[in-house]
Amino acid sequence: QSKAGPDNPKTGLGREALGGLRLVARVMEIMKDTLAGGEDVLISGFGKFEVRRKHPRQGRNPQTGDSLTLRQRQVVVFRISSTLRRKLNPKPADPERPWAVPDAAECWTK
Repeated sequence: QSKAGPDNPKTGLGREALGGLRLVARVMEIMKDTLAGGEDVLISGFGKFEVRRKHPRQGRNPQTGDSLTLRQRQVVVFRISSTLRRKLNPKPADPERPWAVPDAAECWTK
């Protein structure tokens, strides 16, 4: 039996889409908990979220110009994987070597 409208009129999404949203929300919760615990999160072929500690340093209030000490804190940085970087920035074809075969890694990622 086919239905023309969505399963949930409030969101406009069907059951499968809502299940996907729940899955993504759960993965994000796991990632947040892992990062909050000081561990890095690696997503193969995508990149790595790393927790970095920033040491206390001197700063200044931009409105008043007063000097102040910024406290130690942790930040999350993202490092893109080489696989994704190659997809985003493919090597141009070499007109001097039209017979050249692409890198083996590129062949596996297509």
